[in-house]
Amino acid sequence: MFMGERIMGCNENILKILRGSSRPVGASYIKRELKKFGEEVSEATIGRILFSLDSEGYSRKEGYRGRVITSLGGEYLDIKEREEQIRRRSEIFLSALDINEIDELLEALEARKVVESQIAKYAARRCNLQAKKDLQVIIESHERRLRGLTTYQYNVPFHKYIASLCKNRILEHMLELVIDDTRFTPILKRVEKGLGVKTLEEHKVIAQAVIERDETAAEKAMARHIESLIDQVKKYRYTL
Repeated sequence: MFMGERIMGCNENILKILRGSSRPVGASYIKRELKKFGEEVSEATIGRILFSLDSEGYSRKEGYRGRVITSLGGEYLDIKEREEQIRRRSEIFLSALDINEIDELLEALEARKVVESQIAKYAARRCNLQAKKDLQVIIESHERRLRGLTTYQYNVPFHKYIASLCKNRILEHMLELVIDDTRFTPILKRVEKGLGVKTLEEHKVIAQAVIERDETAAEKAMARHIESLIDQVKKYRYTL
């Protein structure tokens, strides 16, 4: 662990100690409590950290009695704890996307089908004139570059652009996690290799539905698109 990371950890742990105490506390008390967090820190270092926390408005000196946490310090801890919860949930989610087996890949693609069909629906709802122009350029680019690119090299940007149109950060982030953990798997590469023209045609159908702002058609077209990929993966499984 780098020194900066260690100090940041001490900052948060010290604030937790202040929040957990019903009275002002000093450096000697904090030093003892930090050992419960596995931290061995000198009183001089604790004093410097407390001074920094005071300067940030996270703690306040109560005369000679010691420090207490401020409302701002409590809010800071709440934010950090929420960030940690999100980080842990993301790790759990990403561990589920560690694609090693075909069945796990199929699970990820099923998740894409659910997420992306909704993304396409919202993208159609929010499509504007600029988006229409962008989609037309993307499809034309697909046609020009199809021979020189592997499928995922133009497949992924298309899907991410559709996601950007939906204006839902949660859905967009979920898709990014799934795509980034499945597109480079050996199985998916083999499956996508022979889908170039078919993928392009399916993209055209999706793009047209979005351009026409037909939410139902866009949702169904995207679901069919992912379903065709799922079918190909299943066929590949039977060849093993």
